[in-house]
Amino acid sequence: MSRILSLFFIFSMLLPCLLILTACKGGNDPVTPPATPPQPPEEKAPALYLPTAGSFEGHSTENFSNFVYSAPSTEALLGALALTTERLESEETSYDSALATITALEQVYAEFTSMLSYAQIRYSSNSADAYFSGEYKRLYAALPTVSFALEKLFSAVSASPHGAALSETEYFSSDIVERYKNGGIYTEQTLPLFEEETQLLLEADNISYDTVKITYKQITDTAANVLAQMAAIYGEGSAEYQQAHMSCVTLYKREANKKRADLYLSLLAVRREIADALGYESYAHLSSERLGYSATPGDVHSVLAAVEAYLLPVYQQLSSSDYFRSNTGKVEKIKFAEQTLNTLTHFYEAKGGKLFEGYNYLLHRSLYSIGNATDARASGAFAAHFYNRNQPFLYVGMGGSAADYLTAADALGDALCFYYNNTKNGAFASLFNAPEISDAYGLSLRLLTLQGMKEALSKTESSMEDSTYLILLKQEMYNAFQIMLTQCMRTQIEWEAYALRKEEITLDRINEIIARAADRFDCFEIQNGAPVTLSLSTENLLSADMLHTPCRTFSELTSVYVAVSLYAKEAATSGAGFAAFDALLAANAGRKTYAEVLSALSLQSPADPDAVRTLATTLYEVLTGYAYNGAPHISAALGKA
Repeated sequence: MSRILSLFFIFSMLLPCLLILTACKGGNDPVTPPATPPQPPEEKAPALYLPTAGSFEGHSTENFSNFVYSAPSTEALLGALALTTERLESEETSYDSALATITALEQVYAEFTSMLSYAQIRYSSNSADAYFSGEYKRLYAALPTVSFALEKLFSAVSASPHGAALSETEYFSSDIVERYKNGGIYTEQTLPLFEEETQLLLEADNISYDTVKITYKQITDTAANVLAQMAAIYGEGSAEYQQAHMSCVTLYKREANKKRADLYLSLLAVRREIADALGYESYAHLSSERLGYSATPGDVHSVLAAVEAYLLPVYQQLSSSDYFRSNTGKVEKIKFAEQTLNTLTHFYEAKGGKLFEGYNYLLHRSLYSIGNATDARASGAFAAHFYNRNQPFLYVGMGGSAADYLTAADALGDALCFYYNNTKNGAFASLFNAPEISDAYGLSLRLLTLQGMKEALSKTESSMEDSTYLILLKQEMYNAFQIMLTQCMRTQIEWEAYALRKEEITLDRINEIIARAADRFDCFEIQNGAPVTLSLSTENLLSADMLHTPCRTFSELTSVYVAVSLYAKEAATSGAGFAAFDALLAANAGRKTYAEVLSALSLQSPADPDAVRTLATTLYEVLTGYAYNGAPHISAALGKA
């Protein structure tokens, strides 16, 4: 499971500055100035509310304000990895000597990953910071070489007579001996392929207004430069500039998507070579194994079939009745990021439990960065983790509305996962043995926060239909259904695309796969008022996961299943969903399988058709107040492998 979280590259419009002009009237006669109406006092951001500190037993007392960035040396890390591997391979190395060497190495590696997280946070806070942008790219580019060296180390641990004892320490996962008994995936043959893959991914990350060229009114340049020229000619407030802006955005999206599509085809080809070199049936099998899925390919297909049969009809019925339609302009506006955070603090304090303990820790150690999103500050939110100090971090770029409660809650759930599952695990230990719930923490807390704040968010309008709560609920439920259906589609696309031989990887063949999967899960786009079949040219079809982490789309699907199930518990009985969330935090997911976590939450597997059917009908009844009487898609081959 990758510890590096993706950066957000979402742009927002600049807030215009207000220039206040004053004028004086000259003349010989005294003039009585008009009465100036009293001006309201300038609003100031509220002070941040800090609850009473907890014990935070077992967690670092260090404050983030004391954190100092130190550019890590890739060469030093690789040297330490090589030395440790050499000592483990030596028959003369004692257990104590091996453990001491690993302890020293772990500190170097933890520093490397922590500095990468720090560079990510600094770049997200200020995209104009060229230094941290460069640092992130430098460290990220080194990951294939570092991973190659790490797998040599893990293979040495597995082969070492001290392997069993070392697997019981905090530095390694308990199954390291079994997992690496045949060596790793980074070999002399595959390393150049992984390096090629990384370069393709860096190219994908570099797609932006500053790099993609478009042609507008006979001007060919980057989208950013074309817009700058239009602003200089017409002025940003002119109708000509506004038209140019809309046209340039459309042209940019079209060209950017072409580049991503080309890169995806190249990634499919190089990953086919990697799978062949390692003897795997397809890269999907390799990727699923690397992610640590307990689900078999048969389980994957069973989940897709159950969603098609039972959840898709419920979504279609809700859509046909216009349930998801709402006036998003009615969502409550919030001016200050501090105000949003304070509201969440009071709410989570009232909830208590493990949720509040972990959240309160972040506040007292200043392990957060909040602020309204700007051109320089990325919108959205994410969690990071500093392995050198064993501390999580919360970043939020707020949009200025009540929707920020949910954005922050999503990232907070991930931060709480770090807080509770890494107190004893070193930087080498696997973060998850159950990647199928890797997104469940954030998605669950997102929906639970909305449901828990129902009363407060329903007071914004006299009509319940216009309440912020109901508007956000419709959005969140629509998104949840969309995620499950589109991730089913993407999962089917990946398993079919990665099964192709290299010579079969063509644009036409991939488009056939996409069209078939989209039709199965009723995914389409509207152009000129009519549905259009999806293809690789469809904007937003290629998610970041499809590019960076193949087959992770399935874990988002299974994570949403958990999150929506916890929401259904909370909607049925106040407090039940939050109790289940505390159980999720206590489940120590790093040492349990997906099935064991589901059992701890009293949930059935989504591979069980009855489980998906029950959830689908429950959601319909909770959202509409009526019993669901629709029929499943009988054509679905449940359990088909």
